[in-house]
Amino acid sequence: EKYDAAIKANPEYFDAIHSCGRALFELKELDKALQRFDQAAEGWGRMTGAAVNRAVALNNAGLTLKRLWRLNDAGERFVKAVDALPPDEPRFEDLASAADLLTMRESQGAADLCQIAENRAAQLTPPPPLQARVDNLSRWGDALRNLEDFVTAEAAYLRALDLAATPPVTTPPVPADPVPIASASAPGEAPP
Repeated sequence: EKYDAAIKANPEYFDAIHSCGRALFELKELDKALQRFDQAAEGWGRMTGAAVNRAVALNNAGLTLKRLWRLNDAGERFVKAVDALPPDEPRFEDLASAADLLTMRESQGAADLCQIAENRAAQLTPPPPLQARVDNLSRWGDALRNLEDFVTAEAAYLRALDLAATPPVTTPPVPADPVPIASASAPGEAPP
């Protein structure tokens, strides 16, 4: 009710619209939640500098559609969420999540998203967690196998195995006290 009052007072208050969608999602009023997420995404889409907010609303719409078992529509929203992100905000996790859902329904879309995710992962500093990359490469292999591209699927699986076998990177500890450098003088002689 408070969200409805805020939205009625200011129909351009997209934060309230999105928050209302989240509350409705938690209350399992999924159709109403979906309407609010789409409304917020559309409104933020008309604003400058609100791309990340729009992507979050589209992602939440995708999650809602997934809960409603409308998997094709959910996959489309996840793809739109990724596309809404500015180029300087690569989101490996969003790409991988979208690919995971699409693997169930549409192998070519999943393969494309996994490839994009892997390309972005190579550019990220710090890189995504190793296990996330292994999972993504596995999904990519699954999608390619479904498309009967067995050679490329095998390459994706082998890359996943290589990454899984990579030992974690650790930095050696820095000694607390520096080790003195040995002098060239003989014992008992004064250094040169």
